[in-house]
Amino acid sequence: MLLSFIGVTTAFSQATNYTVSTEPTTRGALLEEFTGIHCGFCPQGHAIAKKMLRNHSNIYTIAIHSGHYAVNNRDEPNFRTEEGTELDSYYQPDGYPSGMVNRARFGGSSPIMSRSVWPDEAKALTAMDAPVNLLATARYDGSDRSLSIHVEGYFTAEEQLQDQELMVVWTQSNILGPQNGANMGDDYSHQHMLRQYVTPLWGDTLQSPAKGTYFARDYTITLPEELNDVEVVPADIDILAFVSNGKDEIQNVTGCKPSYTNYERMAGEIAPSQIPIGTRYAFNFFEVFFRNLSTEEATSATFEISINDQTQTIEWTGSVGSGEELDIQLPITSFDLEKKDENEYSITLKSINGKAVKTSKLKGDFLWAQSCTPELLVEIKTNDRADDAYYRIKDADGEVVRTFGPYPSGVITEETLHLSLDPDRVYCIEVWCPWGMGLTDPNSTYVLRNDDNTLLAQVLKITDYGTRNFICTSKPSGVDQLDITHETLHPSTDSKVYYDLSGRRISHPVKGIYIKNGKKTVIE
Repeated sequence: MLLSFIGVTTAFSQATNYTVSTEPTTRGALLEEFTGIHCGFCPQGHAIAKKMLRNHSNIYTIAIHSGHYAVNNRDEPNFRTEEGTELDSYYQPDGYPSGMVNRARFGGSSPIMSRSVWPDEAKALTAMDAPVNLLATARYDGSDRSLSIHVEGYFTAEEQLQDQELMVVWTQSNILGPQNGANMGDDYSHQHMLRQYVTPLWGDTLQSPAKGTYFARDYTITLPEELNDVEVVPADIDILAFVSNGKDEIQNVTGCKPSYTNYERMAGEIAPSQIPIGTRYAFNFFEVFFRNLSTEEATSATFEISINDQTQTIEWTGSVGSGEELDIQLPITSFDLEKKDENEYSITLKSINGKAVKTSKLKGDFLWAQSCTPELLVEIKTNDRADDAYYRIKDADGEVVRTFGPYPSGVITEETLHLSLDPDRVYCIEVWCPWGMGLTDPNSTYVLRNDDNTLLAQVLKITDYGTRNFICTSKPSGVDQLDITHETLHPSTDSKVYYDLSGRRISHPVKGIYIKNGKKTVIE
């Protein structure tokens, strides 16, 4: 059966070869953010939405420009839509920015909530089972600007709400324009902006939802050249599909980037990694956040890296899909850093898949790792929401060599740990917060001390994606690099630590020559 409305052709498919998963899955979360160009606090909401998306492929967002803060002046672009105005009128946000996460009410009378709780609610929802699985694919043809969208669903839950509708929408990113509170003039980059609903605003009705049944819908639209005099760039659009219970809670959501024919764009940009290069840095690689803005998968990229006036070309290979983002590593082991106290660096993206692109550049400076003893004390105090944070030690290659925790939710944990690290090695003490919201209110802290109790580092507030401290353990003095032949075990009554002549820590020394307190010691 075919339906047509507002330039949209809809096919209610009678597919027999479905590709949507039939296995139980967890829900996706959709943040619908009410925003506007004259809202001074809205960039804070945009930043929170960006962090929610970064590590969670099952979270999606729509920026809805609506309300009085979205009304443009005569010389400003108009980012409002009819659908956004109707959504604003129906749900009546009482402030901007505000938003809805799956339109869930979380015990209140309204699904509208402030920006500070969006991540917590998304975290709770994405831990729930999805009553319906969704799959969306799309194809854009540049010869006639046609956009074809295919959506499949499979009902997994035993009990199904009978009032369910499918909604499909397309958004656009990288739209430059004004934004109060951003201090960027007209060059603020707006992301995931609502442009049009493909279905009616309140969706296409799904008939007789029941466990074990499928549905499929196909839509075709002609992508406009512009909306309200704002150019529509096909490479910057995304498709979202979600199922709701009437105008109430969203049951699940998915999204996709179109594949492209008769249309090409090669572009990308880099940004600091989740925990950016700070005061000190000593990994054997630089980590950058790579956004593939091309219409094809990025399988290779060329970077120019400069450190202390040494410049090298680095070739990266991997896989970052069209429109996708990923933290990637670029090796720097071949640079002669000499462990300088101060190091200036720059990282420049030059090409993708062998094709030159507009350059994107990062630059800054850092100190080398801080010297310390191999025996360390770390004093950790968490807050009551540290259950999804990672406390760990990494080596210079970024490999995790030890983890702490996991720490429970709902309580504050305090503990002092003794670390025994190999001498003459670089390590990173890292606290990583994958939701990008830090560990604050109350603040989570940690203190790092040498074995003589002298202070190495004190972190009193962990914000954003977390924090890192780079250290380099001292080497035993007077060590000759000799091999040791281990024979029978020889118990030690001394609590001090021994090292063999290759610098490795020995917990239970055996017969041979060792280093103790920087001096050669013979155990017979």
